[in-house]
Amino acid sequence: MKKKKRLVKVYSIARCLGIAFAFATINPAQAGLIFQDTDSGAYQILAYSPIGQVFTAEDASIQSIGFFIEDFNPTFAPTDHNLHVNLYSGGSGSSGALIGQANVNNIPDDQDGYIDFDFSMVSLTVGQKYSAMLVDDTVRWGVAAQRDIDNYAGGYSITNVGHAGNEDLRFRVIPAAIPEPKTYAMLLAGLGLLGFMLRHKKESAV
Repeated sequence: MKKKKRLVKVYSIARCLGIAFAFATINPAQAGLIFQDTDSGAYQILAYSPIGQVFTAEDASIQSIGFFIEDFNPTFAPTDHNLHVNLYSGGSGSSGALIGQANVNNIPDDQDGYIDFDFSMVSLTVGQKYSAMLVDDTVRWGVAAQRDIDNYAGGYSITNVGHAGNEDLRFRVIPAAIPEPKTYAMLLAGLGLLGFMLRHKKESAV
């Protein structure tokens, strides 16, 4: 009788671990990083405002939207250190519904690289287009752009002279972090072993 109980317990542990292993080998839907990382020039943000980038959402949740920002006029007053991005639904710029706003302050002098704006608070619809529009009220900042080459098929840049299907800003959309499959597997295995231990304790008490 004791031998039979021992075999049942071993089987329970093996079943929990087997389920955990199977779960770990399943590849869940992976978040899609959108990254257009080339440029052939830059636009002064204020001069070409409204200016931004249309993209097609690959994930319902994102961490941030970033643009490659350059310091055009560091000595021109006012020498502001702030930038603002508005996120609109649709592919027509600021004429869409405003769904989110983000600011970055204390941009360093001689900025020449990506600045990421936090949009972790918004929810997107996968496959739908959105417009991320930069806002600057000084001549300080510029945004890098790739002209005459369509490197990103999911969208296009927008400026005050319209939009071009063969032009994109240098930008990126970083998806929200997704737990690794092993994390779920470890959680499942832990819960299974916890259940076994509780059951074993109950049987021992009888």
